Amino acid sequence: MLPSTARAADPPDVHLEGDHIRIDDHIHFAHDSDEILETSNQLLDHIAEFLQHHDEITALHLVGHTDATGTAEYNRELSERRAAAVRRALVQRGVTQPIDSRGAGQSERLCQEDTDDCHRRNRRVEFRVDLAG
Repeated sequence: MLPSTARAADPPDVHLEGDHIRIDDHIHFAHDSDEILETSNQLLDHIAEFLQHHDEITALHLVGHTDATGTAEYNRELSERRAAAVRRALVQRGVTQPIDSRGAGQSERLCQEDTDDCHRRNRRVEFRVDLAG
């Protein structure tokens, strides 16, 4: 049993910032795979709910990224598969906006250092949107 001071974790912050959806968490994948880890289900639920309540978002563009481990070609393919996995997960959760996905591989890294933290930051899927009007 949890102590009386314990509470459920706050849901991740998901908000619109210009033409990007900003998320204070990351979608996590199995190592060297496009399998979305179960720990990311709550985040995907919140993203889908956010999209369902924002009719001004007319289309969603997912861009997958990797760290620099492996070849550039392999990383591009892996990033494409990961972005496509997120697209499928959102559609399964009822998102109706058109969604396209592509992979950028390691070409748009957030940081260049060869550290675990830097590699984690570079492994991500970005959410860009088209807005009505």
